Amino acid sequence: ATLAFEVGGADLKTEKANQAELGLNFQNDWVDAKVAAYYNRYNDFIYIVDTGGQWFNEEDNDFLPIRQWTQADATFHGFEGEATFHLANNDNGAWDLRVFGDTVRARLNDGGNLPRIAPGRFGAQLRWNAQQWRASLGATR
Repeated sequence: ATLAFEVGGADLKTEKANQAELGLNFQNDWVDAKVAAYYNRYNDFIYIVDTGGQWFNEEDNDFLPIRQWTQADATFHGFEGEATFHLANNDNGAWDLRVFGDTVRARLNDGGNLPRIAPGRFGAQLRWNAQQWRASLGATR
């Protein structure tokens, strides 16, 4: 549930995209790593915008924001990366440290940012496993 009143668009066209991606992978005994950068160009990208209006929901006795589906040409570009460092593998189990991050920039070709695009993130996770047991501790920002 979006906690909003959404207005569809019967006249929306099929969106089309052209995409390019460049990736690089590396692996050895102590690390597995991968990075990628991408560029997507959309014709008639479909997205939802706040209209500024409100709709009264009698069932909940509350107002909901009105959102409208629309479309425009848009460009996305960003990168993502991840590395897993194999810290130890002994009688006490295997220990790995995973670090990761990604970001995207999404803009309308006529100017302005696209709404509701996830922010960049980065994080780390310490993982342990031994026989049938597994544990992990991680954080993402």
